[in-house]
Amino acid sequence: MAATPTEDVIDVSDTIKVLFRSWRTVLVFAGAATALAGLVTWIVPPIYEAKFLVLFPRAQNSAGGNIIQLAASSSSDVQYLGGVVKSHEMRTLIAEKADVKVKDVENILDVNEEPERRQLEVAIRSGKSQLALDAVTSVLNRLRKLDEQLLFSLSDRISGDLSKEVDKTKRQLDNAQSRLAEFQKSARTVPGSKEDYSGSEYLVQAEGARIDHEAARRRLQARITQQAKVGQALDLNLPTGDPQITDWRKSLLDARIKLDAARARYQPGTPQVKEAEDTLAFTQNAIKAEVQSRVVSVERGIDDETGRLFAAELTTRWLAEEAATKAKAAPEEAKQYRELLSDVRVAQSSYESALANFRQELIRNKVEKLQWSVLDKPYLVEIPVNKKFGLNMAAGLVVGGFLGSVFALRKAKK
Repeated sequence: MAATPTEDVIDVSDTIKVLFRSWRTVLVFAGAATALAGLVTWIVPPIYEAKFLVLFPRAQNSAGGNIIQLAASSSSDVQYLGGVVKSHEMRTLIAEKADVKVKDVENILDVNEEPERRQLEVAIRSGKSQLALDAVTSVLNRLRKLDEQLLFSLSDRISGDLSKEVDKTKRQLDNAQSRLAEFQKSARTVPGSKEDYSGSEYLVQAEGARIDHEAARRRLQARITQQAKVGQALDLNLPTGDPQITDWRKSLLDARIKLDAARARYQPGTPQVKEAEDTLAFTQNAIKAEVQSRVVSVERGIDDETGRLFAAELTTRWLAEEAATKAKAAPEEAKQYRELLSDVRVAQSSYESALANFRQELIRNKVEKLQWSVLDKPYLVEIPVNKKFGLNMAAGLVVGGFLGSVFALRKAKK
């Protein structure tokens, strides 16, 4: 039996009239749903999202490929890297960093592949912002590590001999640097950084120290002569075998060595050199004061001035003796240093040459390596994904309005 028109046709005008008359009902439903959506959004714990974005540079048509082939290559690269992110190994890593089970990773991981834009976006969600950020950072670091391993595995197969040469020259460079470092530790002098270093500054230093000591010795001798004229014979000597004397000398010479090291490494007048100079002066003055106090207390008839002159003579003598020893050793040590430094530079040149040849061989053999770069480093989205009040309340408004309309229409039919 055919259906009558009144059974099949919906009277739109009647529906609109019913909704217009029941606008309060619709409004109540819409308002309640909107408020409920806002309340739920506010109550639920936040879910944070961290992302990073990688870009695949436009392929170069250097091998004669056509545009379609290049586009296909770019698309496959995006999908390849996306597949790596979705692998079980990577899911296990994400589960560990995000503190979830491996089976739940698919619920927090989004891999957005955009081959046409040559981009890949990876996003990970977590209830803790730091876990989400740590997870995406670990994924990116792992991708870089896999990329590096892929490069060297191909290198070993294609350029095995050159790879061995790189390893050989690197070992030679390490050995040369070790020999230089051992020499610098055992040398009495501190070689400078100049290629023509000859150690001549130690000759100048020794002459200056000798002059300082000679001046201090003459002042002390004049004082002794003056005291002798008034009938006061002086015997200025510290007790032999006194460990305190050994400690004084060691402290003074250590401060001198630190000044030599600072002058070899930094320019004159720099804060580092000034600090080392001040340290030496402070140490020397402190030792002078201690020596003076010791001499005055041990030797009878010695006044403070005589003790001060004796302390000045003793400390300048120590410095002069050490400077003379270094000046004697400096020429030979300078020669050894130049030879060792030359060995290091030759080894460095050989290593860099072998490494350059190795890389050129990779290019010559057209080694296929996935090319990509990080466009956006791992970052945390400012607003939690489930705290978008505007969007959630708008959805509540639409759903509430719809339910209110249905309720009003059904009520009108009764």
